[in-house]
Amino acid sequence: MLYGVDVDEWVWRPDVRLLVGLIERLPYEPRSMYRARSLGDDAWFGWTTEAALLAEMVDMQAFAAAAAAVNKKARHKRIVSRPEVKKQTRVVTTRDDVGAALDALLG
Repeated sequence: MLYGVDVDEWVWRPDVRLLVGLIERLPYEPRSMYRARSLGDDAWFGWTTEAALLAEMVDMQAFAAAAAAVNKKARHKRIVSRPEVKKQTRVVTTRDDVGAALDALLG
C-alpha cells in the first residue's frame, strides 16, 4: 500500500500516472523511509520542517539566555540533536529509473 493505493493493482493498469505521481512525492514525505535513506540515515524518518524550526528555536532561546546572563563565553550550540545530511555521490530521482524505484519500493 502506498498512500492507501494498492500498488500491485495499479502496476498493471495502462495509465500509471497516479502511481508515478505518488512515487515522485516520496522524497518530500517526512514519514517516508525512502526520504530518510536518501538523506543518509534512518534518523530522518519523521523529521519535519516544523521539528527543525522548533529545534532551532530551542537552541536560540538557550543562546539568548546565556548572552543575557552577561556570559562573555556565550556561544550558539545545538541543544537539540538533529540528523545530519550525508553527502550523496549521485542525485537519484524517480524519473531516472521508474522501474528501479518500483522494484525498491515493492522489494
